[in-house]
Amino acid sequence: MNKDRDFSGRAKACVKDLLKAFLVGAAAGAVLAILLFLVGLAAGGGVFAAALETAKDGMFLVTAIALFILAGMILVKGKKPEKSQEESGWRNHFTVIGFKLAIGMVAVALVLWAVILDYVQIFLR
Repeated sequence: MNKDRDFSGRAKACVKDLLKAFLVGAAAGAVLAILLFLVGLAAGGGVFAAALETAKDGMFLVTAIALFILAGMILVKGKKPEKSQEESGWRNHFTVIGFKLAIGMVAVALVLWAVILDYVQIFLR
């Protein structure tokens, strides 16, 4: 019976951590999308379609870089001792998930923003 409660508590904490990482990624993605849109607006001479294209392409590029970093973290696992997550204060923010899963959730949120921008661009054609 105690194992069920422990599993339930860890499952709830994991879902809470995943949601928190996703929301952080969504907030960062929104800020990045707005910044890229403004840069595209300035560089494109005030053309809305060019700004939207710049924001979408930039979001896909940032997502690709985040996934590349995640792949590198997975490849070098165990080859280099790293500072403990408890020592770095990581557990103050996330109780169950680690760096890799948090970066993965941020990448999911970023690609979701890029897909939304792509949909808006297709809808406006």
